[in-house]
Amino acid sequence: MSLAIANDPLILLPTLLGMAAAIFAGWYFFAPGARSAERHQTDVQEIVMTIEHGFSPETIVVRCGTPVKLRVVRPAGAPETAELFLPWFHLHRKLPGGRTTTIDLEADEPGAYPFHSTHRRLEGYLVAVPRD
Repeated sequence: MSLAIANDPLILLPTLLGMAAAIFAGWYFFAPGARSAERHQTDVQEIVMTIEHGFSPETIVVRCGTPVKLRVVRPAGAPETAELFLPWFHLHRKLPGGRTTTIDLEADEPGAYPFHSTHRRLEGYLVAVPRD
């Protein structure tokens, strides 16, 4: 009798399809490498800050341990700073007018880290909060 059930296509086909779906789901959600690399690449905070008559925003909030792409926009003819200093991160960038400068950084510890312009005319804070 069990041989007859194994040869019955109405029972065999759904069973094989169910097994294939279970294997695919296991691979899709739990395979090391492929999905985790994809998730890691999208786990970047992108922040745009404009410098004209001040930093906008003056306070930037980031998550600890998450890579940050800070895009600093300095419009052409902007009267203020031509440089940005992030001392805690040992970063100093020139900011040409009419261009966007991208700064990559990552805060390892929670805290409030000051940043400033040339001659400290403008000041702001990068606030790192614990990762959830």
